[in-house]
Formats: sequence, C-alpha cells, structure tokens
Amino acid sequence: MAHLEDVAVFVAVVERASFAGAASRLRLPPTTVSRRVRQLEDRLGTRLLNRTTRSLSLTEAGAAYFESCRAGLALIADADAGVRGLQAEPSGTIRVSAPIDFAAGLFGDLIAEFVGQNPKVKIELQLTDERLDLLRTRIDVAIRTGELPASSLVAKKLGTGRRVWCASPGYLAARGTPERPGDLADHDCIVRGDSTEGVIWTFTNGKSVETVPVKARICANVMSFCVVAAVAGLGIAQMPEGLARPEIAAGRLVTILDKYADDRGGIYLMFPSNRHASAAVKAFVTHVERWVHTFAR
Repeated sequence: MAHLEDVAVFVAVVERASFAGAASRLRLPPTTVSRRVRQLEDRLGTRLLNRTTRSLSLTEAGAAYFESCRAGLALIADADAGVRGLQAEPSGTIRVSAPIDFAAGLFGDLIAEFVGQNPKVKIELQLTDERLDLLRTRIDVAIRTGELPASSLVAKKLGTGRRVWCASPGYLAARGTPERPGDLADHDCIVRGDSTEGVIWTFTNGKSVETVPVKARICANVMSFCVVAAVAGLGIAQMPEGLARPEIAAGRLVTILDKYADDRGGIYLMFPSNRHASAAVKAFVTHVERWVHTFAR
C-alpha cells in the first residue's frame, strides 16, 4: 500500500511539474512529497526525475514508468468509480485542444450546450494552432485539421476541411463578381497571415492548378476576423466552409469561384490510445460528432 501511495505522489509531481504543485494537490507537506519520491527511486534502484533548483524533468526510465503508472492509476480510479456508480453520470474535468479558427466558428455554442447538458463536467480549453503533445500536456481530446502525421494517437475523422471564397453582396454589387481566378487582380482581398505583401492564392480545378498574386488589403492572424471583414464588405476572403455557412445562410456572404473550392484535409478527433476514456470524455466525443455536420461536410 505504501508503494502505491508513493507511485501516486510521483505521478502527481510529474503532472503538476513541481513538488510544490503536487504537495498542494495532495494536501501534503512538500518535504513528504520529496521523501516519497526518493523512497520510490530507492525501491526501484533508479533515478526517475532530474532535479535542479529551477526545473524538473523525467529521466528516460522515469518517462516510461510515469506512463505505465498513470494508466494503472486511471484504471484503479475507474474501478472505484464503477463500484460507487459515479460513472453513470459524466463528471470531472476534460482538457480539450482545438485550432483557433475552428473554435471561432460554432465551437463556442458546442461547448455551451455540452456544459449545459452535463452540469458535473468542467472544460479546460486550449485554443492554439500548435499541435500539442497530448500526453505531455494532459489533453484528453484534441480537434485537429489538415493532414495528420503518423502517431500512436487514435484519430476519428469527422469530415473534410473544405475552403471556399466569399464576399458580401454589397461588395460584389459595387466591384463585380470574379468569374475566374485572374479576375482577382481587380479586387481587394482579405488574407489570413502576417503580411499584406507578396500574397499568392492557389486555385485547383481537377488536375489544373493556377497561382494568382492578389492585392491583400487586410490581413489577420485569426480567420474569424477575416470573416468579419468580408461581411463588412472590405474584400474577398478564402475561409473554411464551416465558418462561412452561417453567414451565407443569413445572406451576409456569397460564395464565388465555386468550382475552385478545395479540400484542405480532414477534421479529426484525437485522443491518446493508452488512456481509458472517462464517461465525461466519451460524452464529449459523442457530442462533437453530433455537432460536426454544422462545421464540415
């Protein structure tokens, strides 16, 4: 029993990235936390953590041991919860990672509805275009777009990331509607990026690929602003179809150059394969699957 308690303390130290954080979480004195980790290392005959005055990192042996211990503790916790009947209703905290552009669409409503339906669940949302290491950052579920590199993560495809070109009816009435990519030379464009200089858009129609330099009047590093700018009549923008769909339905945007709309890869739900999913995570995955038809086709 003492050995299992030492293991739980070690896992808490790694998850909180500090002895002090683990002590606070476990409500133990920091000296006790440090002593228990040393006891565990002495019992195993190997160092699990590299310690300095400013940082804490896992050794190679510690990293392997941590993953096995965390999975084992999760199974024990699930077994306890099953006996007590706690898994009948989703509860606990779910850590979710999603791209900024995805979250700027319908994701806020999705989260609001899910939390409303599951009052015992808390959401910790990480909005970033960086592809976080799910194990290192303790992410339960990640939503990712585009092509996926090979990994040990479970990936469930939800749809495709189709991109369309849009402008407001007022802008098109004043400036005309482009019939082909080359017509964009006479138009203002809104781009996602960090500069209005040297912008080139690529158009694909079957096997035909055409690149066109465009006049970027406005650029932004968040696609949701590009959508707002297009609705305001400031130019033509390329955007995810999911972000465009509500504006199109409301008549605030119109698609153009439809035959050049392209697929930028898939939209996926991803989660670690070595983690037993809680009732809350399973409920969240199911909820996202029901919602995704409003974002992608």
